[in-house]
Amino acid sequence: MGPFLLLLLLAGAGVRRPLTRRNMQSGENTLLPWTLEDDRELIALARDRPLPEVAAQLGRGLQGVTRRLAKLSDPDSAAYERLVNKGEDQETATKLRPAKEVIQRLVWDGALSLGDFYVAFEDRFDGMQRVRCDAANESIKGKERLFVLALPSHRVRQIYYKERVVWDREERLDNVFGTGIAGEGVKIEEVIATYAEWEAERERERRHRAYIVESVREALGDEDFAELKVMSKEMQEGRLDVAGYVRRGLRYFEGMDAYGVELFAELVRLMPDAALRAEVLQRIDAE
Repeated sequence: MGPFLLLLLLAGAGVRRPLTRRNMQSGENTLLPWTLEDDRELIALARDRPLPEVAAQLGRGLQGVTRRLAKLSDPDSAAYERLVNKGEDQETATKLRPAKEVIQRLVWDGALSLGDFYVAFEDRFDGMQRVRCDAANESIKGKERLFVLALPSHRVRQIYYKERVVWDREERLDNVFGTGIAGEGVKIEEVIATYAEWEAERERERRHRAYIVESVREALGDEDFAELKVMSKEMQEGRLDVAGYVRRGLRYFEGMDAYGVELFAELVRLMPDAALRAEVLQRIDAE
């Protein structure tokens, strides 16, 4: 991978040094080690300036700058790892990777298209909001030019690749680094490679859901269907116990024999809460 393919969307990594005759000619930093801030400044400058000018502004040699960009493009290099993880130790596979580190990975990894990722966050006034990861920072004070880098990490709830959730604080899901307890070790490369399959499966599920809902509506009629829908909401919100819900729900399907019971069960299988869904289905079997 050529150095100019690295991290095309990286911005706001640091304040650029003013271009002076002194640092253009001296090469004063040639023998100094590269710090994390140096790496960020290098990437920010290389985004829109020729490498000889970048080398001059940083006070380093052209070959040194070229080699450093190549290292920052290599996911197996220590320089790349430090850039992505800010030099911190790797988290254990069972501990959820913090939102801040996940966002840094998305921003600094040149192999990823930043515009394909979104962050869902809690706004203090407007509730849950969703923003593209390459959106400019126009509302949060500070030097960061990307909104997601300026956003306090405790406000991040979910991170998406297109329409698929790849990080979820509450569910402890991390399909970027493969950490957490809900992701089964899946990493972002696999998510991207299998996204078309995931999208096709989601469409199949959507069609199945629509088919079940419409079948129940036709079997019950609009009025009874609306009443059952209200009951289902009350039960899921804890305002109606499971036993009462099942007893009352089965009455709507009386006279349909086994078909009615199975239709009711199919509707229950659409409930999002897995534990509650299992409890209701068990109760239906017991009736």
